Amino acid sequence: MFFSIQRSLLLSLSLAMSGSVMVVRAQDSVLDATATAVNPEPVSAVSAAGGQVEEVAAAVRSSPLVETPIATGESIAPASAGEPASLPEPRKSDAASLIAPDSEGQMQREAIIKSHDATGALDVGWAYFDQKQWETSRQWFDRALDFDPKSSRAAEGLIMSTYREGNAKAAYEVAQAHAGLVPEGQAIVVKAVATTAQQLVSDGEVEKAESLISGFPETEAPIAEIRKAIASRRMESAVARQEYEEARTIAKANDIDTAVVARDEAADLLQQAAEARDSGQHRASLDLVDQAEKVAPLERSGRRLKAWSLYRNRDFDDSAKMFEELYREGKDRDSAEGLVNSLQQSGKTDSLAKLSKELGGPLASASEPVLLAANRAEEERLRRQSEQQRELLAQAERERQMAAADDQAGQDAMAARASAGSGGMTTTVAAASAMTFSGDPIDRTRRDIPESSRINGGVGVQTTTRDGGLDKLRVTHMPTVETTLVFGTGGNQSLTLGVHALSLDGGGFRSGRLVGSADSTLDPRPFVTETDTLIEPTLAYRLEKGERAFFAEIGTTPLGADISAKPVGAIGVEWQGERAAAGLQGFSESVKESMLSYTGMTDPYTGESWGRVVKTGVRADGAIDLGDNWGAHGLFEFSKLEGEGVVDNSSVSGDIGLSYQLDVPGFEYVAIGPNFHFEAYDKNLSQFTNGHGGYFSPDQLYQGMLGASFMTETGRSWLAEGFVGVGAQSNDQAAAPVLANSPDGRFYEASSDSSAIFTARMQALFELNPQWRLGAQAGYAKTAAYEDFAVSLYMSFLFDGHSGLDATDLKRGQ
Repeated sequence: MFFSIQRSLLLSLSLAMSGSVMVVRAQDSVLDATATAVNPEPVSAVSAAGGQVEEVAAAVRSSPLVETPIATGESIAPASAGEPASLPEPRKSDAASLIAPDSEGQMQREAIIKSHDATGALDVGWAYFDQKQWETSRQWFDRALDFDPKSSRAAEGLIMSTYREGNAKAAYEVAQAHAGLVPEGQAIVVKAVATTAQQLVSDGEVEKAESLISGFPETEAPIAEIRKAIASRRMESAVARQEYEEARTIAKANDIDTAVVARDEAADLLQQAAEARDSGQHRASLDLVDQAEKVAPLERSGRRLKAWSLYRNRDFDDSAKMFEELYREGKDRDSAEGLVNSLQQSGKTDSLAKLSKELGGPLASASEPVLLAANRAEEERLRRQSEQQRELLAQAERERQMAAADDQAGQDAMAARASAGSGGMTTTVAAASAMTFSGDPIDRTRRDIPESSRINGGVGVQTTTRDGGLDKLRVTHMPTVETTLVFGTGGNQSLTLGVHALSLDGGGFRSGRLVGSADSTLDPRPFVTETDTLIEPTLAYRLEKGERAFFAEIGTTPLGADISAKPVGAIGVEWQGERAAAGLQGFSESVKESMLSYTGMTDPYTGESWGRVVKTGVRADGAIDLGDNWGAHGLFEFSKLEGEGVVDNSSVSGDIGLSYQLDVPGFEYVAIGPNFHFEAYDKNLSQFTNGHGGYFSPDQLYQGMLGASFMTETGRSWLAEGFVGVGAQSNDQAAAPVLANSPDGRFYEASSDSSAIFTARMQALFELNPQWRLGAQAGYAKTAAYEDFAVSLYMSFLFDGHSGLDATDLKRGQ
């Protein structure tokens, strides 16, 4: 009898939850038979298992194998072999009448209670159970136990009714209290609860599952497993929200392997790294890959991403190592190209040749063009070396010794120029030097010796505007032609001949303005503010020997102007070390601020010409690497200004500044920093009456600017450099006689001005093929006193073509 109760309870609870209930609650012979399945109604949470109990009871009592009501307590005699089972006679009482609400049913129930009839109480309990009146059935099963404390059937009914009421924890406690009658009751309730909770967890209803098992002891293995399943779900939810620390905390608290959290976090970081790479943020991409690697070991895709990030950040040695490891593991095209590019950029073509021969596969085909180019370059180097040796052998011993010394100096010069095109300087010094002429819309630094003789041709326009009228000057270059011949040992000398065709336009004449010798009593006369084509020739020589350079230039002011041309030029020396650079020069140059200062003009009242101002003086500049990417630069200039019929003048000016070089992939340098400029003139000669020169000559000028300069990576088929800066300027212009040569008591009033300032200049150069280059320049400057704009386009043809651009290919000056 005990065994049948145990099986009955187990099947009633477990099958109720599985969705198909078999006939139970009968004696052994009935339980061993196959019963009819009952289709369960939809259930949820705790009531899911108990919701099938009614069908279970009904199915048992309606089964053709059972001819008496279930719960009679009568034994069924086992059948003899080959004979049908001998079933007990049915009870006289009808279960339905026991729970009838009429007086007869009431009397039967009262009689059962009065006589302490345990079997009758059990029948009433099952009758109410079949009617799904769980609380009433529980009360009658409880009475049956009072009447017969050893009734296992009453204990079973009590457990099932309590469970069906929706209180799984209470059912567990009832089973625990009656473990002697139903030994497997606790385990069966736990199994039923665990099965329901597992389904809830699978459906994502974690909170309901946790509520269902609340209060059950951890010692029950199925409960412990459910708690772990809930923890796993919560860990997965934290991972989905990218709350990885929370996920790890949950995993550690529940003894769950944290490796899955690490893998998911690493995968997320790698995804972010790939997105940063695609948007060009290569430094951020590498940082994210490093973070992912700290979280979990990188798989092949992650290592490939790191290798390319190292390459994009110019860490070519480390990227080459990673690409080689990847290629050795699996010979794919991507790692082959990464290895080729890394070794090429680091100049290790010998290592590339060895690996290509050793490993073969896609690496051999990917490296072939690079190795062929390296071989051609080596052959060209050997050819030039052979030619130099033949020349040396043809000379006397003394000449050969001198040539050998010059050869060494020439090689030093070539090596210096090859270092980012900055004369062997560190990029910090080069970046600081680029900040020196921070306020000019045109780069005024001098040209280094290029690698090849060349011809440059171009056109351009520059416009300077101050108050209006004659203060405006537009210079149109149409065209400019320069021929540079590179010669000497190692190509350490150059000679450049330039012919510039230009025209000038001073703009419209402002009515009522005093010009020439005019005063308020003279009638206005036509005033010429334009010129025909003028010619401006230049000849420049440069010698570079190791860290030192010498240069000399000679030319004239524009030929064909109202006033005869005057010689201009420069001579100077430069020194360019690794951590510092300096230059000193004497110069004579045109003041190109107005038509009056540049070429001179004719007085419409007297017919006499005056103007054509030339500035002559000395200029010293320098830059130094202060360490930790900091650099400083400075410039000092003193000059005299003289012109035809113009009062002599003098000026002094200076620049000083700091720069900080940023580490930006794809650039030789990007530097930012402040620059301070001071300028002062002895006299104010900015007007257009006799004795004045028509150039801006403040009594004092102060300017502060925050600027940024840059140059893209050399050796590519395109190159760009530029500067942009913003700041503020103030200037004071002294009072000046209207007729500066012969003052008559009239004066131009003193003035002061200040404003924000802005300067930007840009130059880009493109390699069309090994012999042709196309370049463009543009610049703009706005100060308190004037506005300046310049743009030009030029073309270069190289006699000895080569691939890859550096700073020596860029156009300098005007």
